[in-house]
This record gives sequence, C-alpha cells and structure tokens, in this order.
Amino acid sequence: MQVSVIIPVYNAAPFIDQSIKSALDQRQTGEVLVIDDRSTDDSWAKCVVWAQKDPRVRLFKNNGPKGPSAARNVGLRHASCEYISFLDADDYYLVGRFEGDDKLFKSIIDIDGIINHLKFSTPSDVYINHNAYINGNSMGPASTQSLITPFNFQRHDSGSIITLTIKKDILRKAAFFDETLQQSQDTDFIFNLVLNAKIYSGWDKNPVAVYRRHNNNSTLHTLSAVYFRRKAAKKHFHLAIQLSLPLKGIWLFFLKFVEYDFLWLFTKTHRCKKGLKILLAPYFVWRIISKNDPPYDKNKKIKPF
Repeated sequence: MQVSVIIPVYNAAPFIDQSIKSALDQRQTGEVLVIDDRSTDDSWAKCVVWAQKDPRVRLFKNNGPKGPSAARNVGLRHASCEYISFLDADDYYLVGRFEGDDKLFKSIIDIDGIINHLKFSTPSDVYINHNAYINGNSMGPASTQSLITPFNFQRHDSGSIITLTIKKDILRKAAFFDETLQQSQDTDFIFNLVLNAKIYSGWDKNPVAVYRRHNNNSTLHTLSAVYFRRKAAKKHFHLAIQLSLPLKGIWLFFLKFVEYDFLWLFTKTHRCKKGLKILLAPYFVWRIISKNDPPYDKNKKIKPF
C-alpha cells in the first residue's frame, strides 16, 4: 500500500515540521504533496528544507491565497500513488496511521475509502465551544468496518478529513473539493464520496491522527463557520432531494440548515430557541428553497438576542 499524503499549508510555521514528519514516518507513505497557499510566515522555508531532506516531499504553490479546498485540489491533481490521504499543516498522524487501512482494503474487495477516528489536542488557554474538543477526546464513526450510508454519515458515522483514506480511482466517480466553501469543504467532500462510492468505517476506534486546537483554527471564526456551514447544509438538502434520498435524511439536512440559519437571528443558547424555531418554520422553508444566497460579509454581526 502506497499513499499520497496531501497537506495544504497557510501560516502554519509552528506546526508544519511535526505534520510533515508524522506523514513521512508512516511506512506506507509514498509521497507528501505540500501545497502552500501563499503563507506570509516562514512556512514555505520550512517546507523547502523538508523537500531537500526527503525526495518524497513534493512542493506546490497556489497563485495567491485560495483556501484549503483549492490547495487540496492541487494535491489531488498531482497525486501519483494508488491511495490518497489528507493532513492539515497544524495536525499530525499517530504511529501506525495506515496499518488498519491496509488490512481493511485487503479484506473488503469493493471498498473505496475508509474513515477513522481522531483525537483532540486542546491547550487549556484555547476557547472551547463544544464538549468534543476537550483535550484527549476522540471523534469518528460510531460503527467499525461497516459501509457508511448518507443518512448514517449525518447522524453518527461522520469523521474528519485527516482520518480519510481513499483509492485514487474513485475520483472518477466523485467531485473534487468545492472551492466556494471556506469551511465545511471537508464534510462536503466526504459526503460526496459517501454518495458515489463505498466508504467504510475504520478497522477499530483507535485514533489515527491528532487534531490540534489552537487560537488560530479556522473553526473558531464563528462568522465564517455559521455562514459556510449553512451554505453546505443547503447544498446537501437540495442534493438529497435531487437524488431521492430517504426523507429522514432530507429532514436532517433541513434541521442542520435551520440551526445555522437560526444563529443569524439569535444566539445558540437563547432560552426561547425551540419555540422560536417552530414559530419561524415558514421563514426557514423559504430560506432553504430560495435560489439566492446572501454573499459572505466578513463584517456581518450575529445578533446577540
């Protein structure tokens, strides 16, 4: 098993050494494709050092900052190994990252990809807005060695892009990363794979990678998170209808859309939240079926009601 590991980089100088080393330390790693999104710190200089030390490291640069989706797509277009995996520049793989994947790909003939578990590394000074992000907690599919359906992916079999391993061949069936999504592009990509290929949960529930929480994580940018997750939920809602997915799955996408759209009006912890959602149901239906979406406004404020 030979794997192309794709690492998008943007101002990750404090973390990039550990990230690249953790990928190179895996015996299955055939190449590491590092795509710099025009960093303004010394990330690129550190990547150059790694390329000089190990011929498996291949370097690319975007023509101006384009975001993680565009960077990953560069990696997908240049990957040469039979298998592809992803790693963010501020995260890292654990020892034996691909051992379980190697076994599962050999034991299930028609498998196209695998989603595993990850572990969170969260310093005490980082703001936490979700219990899952507590240091040492893990996240991943609830099942093991099972086919992930679109409904189960939304309900309890979701996972992180850095725990995903896919066969390169399935890119003929599924789309690349959506470059219009600055957040949730990884969830969107995996959901597209689940719709078009056979993606399984991992060999076991042991973490294969570490997701590092720090104060510059893009997921901590609430304004961006709310807007692009809402956009992704709306996209998936319409896709589910188009593909005639089970009604329960369509309903889950609608609820997710409502949750993020709701945050433009009221805070997540508002005491009247449930009643307000019911009262505003016609408004949310209109919002999700509307073909027009407001453009992203970095100066927009979430109303603190």
